[in-house]
Amino acid sequence: MEPDREENDAKRGRSDGNEGNEGSKGSDGNEGNGETGGTDTWAAKADPERERLVFGHRFDWERAGRVAKFEGVTPETARVLLDEGYVRPDARVDGLPTMAEVVSFVEWAEASEPVRAGDARLTVHGRMVAPDQPDVGVVLEGVKYEGRMTDEFVREFARLFYRADSFMLEKDLHARCWQGGEVDQPQTGSWPPEQ
Repeated sequence: MEPDREENDAKRGRSDGNEGNEGSKGSDGNEGNGETGGTDTWAAKADPERERLVFGHRFDWERAGRVAKFEGVTPETARVLLDEGYVRPDARVDGLPTMAEVVSFVEWAEASEPVRAGDARLTVHGRMVAPDQPDVGVVLEGVKYEGRMTDEFVREFARLFYRADSFMLEKDLHARCWQGGEVDQPQTGSWPPEQ
């Protein structure tokens, strides 16, 4: 691994599992490309910054347990969590869209006229898993929207989230979805991709 990339990966908490093994072949026979032949090597960043982003302070995992629920996260914060490696983009909770699709949807909805005009509020909710479980990280389980809605928002919200465990949509009042359950994560390649 190149020194600059190694330093950046260390800052992000990422590892391709091949430090000191340059040129070695993975289980799929591919040399040094991060592919692992079906074994997923993704690990979420689990530093205190994710706790500050979501909860506004450090979190005491010994007192809280292994999972902490959250709500009220803004689309901007959801994007930071995704971009910084705290959320796995291609993971999904049961039938919901991928984490990246959820973030894209809330960003799109936030740019709508009702939200910009202050006639609506949009947030994301989910769960954060303790740092000793780096394969999961932060999971976005749903979206909450309160206020005036465009017809396009109603269609998109229904299209994306109608299969959620809990789905509520009342035009110009509120829209909320929540999907509990296991996080489905692809089992091929590695995440994050090499840059």
